[in-house]
Amino acid sequence: MDSFRKEIDQAFEQKLRKRFEDFQAPDKEGLSEKIFESIDKKPRRRRWLAASTMLLLLLLALPAGLMQKKARVAGRKETLAEPGKIKTLYSSKTRKETAEKRSSKILNKRNTSFDPNVSVAKTELSASTVSVADSSINSPFIRTNINADLLSVRGPYFRRFALPGITFEEASQTNEQKSSTKSSPFTPVFSVTGLQQFQLVQVHSDAEMPFQNVQFAPLLDMRSTGYKASIGFEKGSLRLLLNYGNLRNWSYYELGTKRIEISPATDGQYVQHRNGVPHVIDEKLHLLGLSAKTAIPLNRTPLRGFSTLAGLEFTTVLPDRSVMFWATISSVKSFHLGKKADLAIGPFAEYSLTQRSFLDGRWQTRPYRIGLTAEIKFPGK
Repeated sequence: MDSFRKEIDQAFEQKLRKRFEDFQAPDKEGLSEKIFESIDKKPRRRRWLAASTMLLLLLLALPAGLMQKKARVAGRKETLAEPGKIKTLYSSKTRKETAEKRSSKILNKRNTSFDPNVSVAKTELSASTVSVADSSINSPFIRTNINADLLSVRGPYFRRFALPGITFEEASQTNEQKSSTKSSPFTPVFSVTGLQQFQLVQVHSDAEMPFQNVQFAPLLDMRSTGYKASIGFEKGSLRLLLNYGNLRNWSYYELGTKRIEISPATDGQYVQHRNGVPHVIDEKLHLLGLSAKTAIPLNRTPLRGFSTLAGLEFTTVLPDRSVMFWATISSVKSFHLGKKADLAIGPFAEYSLTQRSFLDGRWQTRPYRIGLTAEIKFPGK
């Protein structure tokens, strides 16, 4: 039985050899070397480099969080250690206006005293105020003199007495009000973002260009990662930034030919495979552009402790000088580094609103990127 099967296989193999002996592909010297030179032979080292960069950005949040916690504890101890420190909801200007209104009411009501035992017929009514000496009582808000003496009665109908003078203490501001000075209207911002790139690809295959064996760059590889650096300013909820970064676009595909290879399979059958000419798309682009972002309030969501920004970005692609538009969103957690700097770390994502076309529109790609951003703000004093 086995010998009969071997004879059948040998006869079939001889028939296939006679049929396909004329289809010998020309051997182009150096073709495989040129193709695989464009493919990175060290993906492991590049993956470790990209992973270490992401890990370094994550570790920046740990010391920043510890510094912020120490600052909070120190602030609480300082508040408890100061005796008589009372926080007030009124500013110095509001407190001064309130005291002036109260003093005017007191002067109008108590500057004159009516004597009911004396007739008021044919008598002119008059009232006046007498100045008094400086205050003898120290108060954080109002200084008064309790040793004011009643004056002698000049008229038979009215008695005149002096109210103490009211002095407003400008030095009675709390430490919190002294430190609450007007900050700079513009806050400088600097940020660095590490990005992992993905792409949505549309391939239009036809008889002239049949695509096959399409491959993309793996994750955490130098062919699929990028970066972005931004500098600008922030005012209120609006932020304007100047951005510079890179964009990698790497893809591998084959264009099928009329040549077919037939090879035996493990189950005793035969498999046919059409030969293809390999091609590689490898773009190294530089992006230079402007972006405008605005804050989004998310008070009733799990991201209420984060600062969420959404915006649009306009970029010029170098060296081909094409134009791309991006939609961006980020959500960062802020850490107080001191009086002059704040650190914020969080996720970042951007989506391209523009497609890039190749091969007369048969290959269209739309990139989108996800990564981690770290930004530093320098608020005014």
